[in-house]
Formats: sequence, C-alpha cells, structure tokens
Amino acid sequence: MGHNIEQIFSLNEVDNTLLAGVPTPRSPRPWLSCCRRATWRCSGMAKPGPGGDPLKTLNDFWSTCEIAGVALVDMDVWHWMYEHPKATPAQLREATVAISKNVWNRYFAQIFNKKDVVLPGVYSHMINSGLYLPDYPIGQ
Repeated sequence: MGHNIEQIFSLNEVDNTLLAGVPTPRSPRPWLSCCRRATWRCSGMAKPGPGGDPLKTLNDFWSTCEIAGVALVDMDVWHWMYEHPKATPAQLREATVAISKNVWNRYFAQIFNKKDVVLPGVYSHMINSGLYLPDYPIGQ
C-alpha cells in the first residue's frame, strides 16, 4: 500500500514542473512504515510504553544495516557495469559475487564470524531497477 500511495503522490501531486508525472522510488519506505503502523493501530495491538520497544529499535537498526549492505552491493555493481559496458551476463554474475563477498567481509563477517558470504548480492530489485536499493536505508 505504501508504494501505491507514493506513486499517486509522485504522479499527481508534485508541484515541480520538471518532476510532475515522474514516479520516484525515493519515498515508498517511509509510506510503507506509516501504513504498517496504521495497520497495527487498527488491529488493536498494544502500543509500546513510554520507553518505547527496545526490540523494535534493535529490529529497525538491524533491518537498516541489512538493506544498507544490499545497497552497497547495488552501487558497486552499477559502478562495475559502467566500467565494463561490454561485459557478458556471466562476467556480471562473477563480478556481483565478488562484490557481495567484499561487502560482506568488510561489514558483516566479524559479526557473524563467517567470511565470503554472497547474501547481500541476492536481491530481486538489483540490476532491473537502476539504483533503487540505496533509497531503502534512507527511507528506513
């Protein structure tokens, strides 16, 4: 629902002439969060107390770290593609695996005590939605 709300606003309610009618991936995450909170309120689930919910805070932090790793892979893969415009799909795959391992080893390996994991490179929005993923950690 958050994506749909964002699309309605970006296509119909933008007051900038150059941006009017142009869908943007910049704001779906905040809209999604608003919709999720509204759903919880409507369902009658209890609100956190005055100190907040420390597990939600930890979850929000970890979710942001996780998607930030994916975003870093996405940006590095796009840099690689621009540097190698004649690359084959096999070469792109090989580069993506190497980039994924590098990002994992730099930011996650010490936490999980495991090296060369390619998980940050496995994401459906990569490649076909040009540089969409870096917007996710910002939105979160």
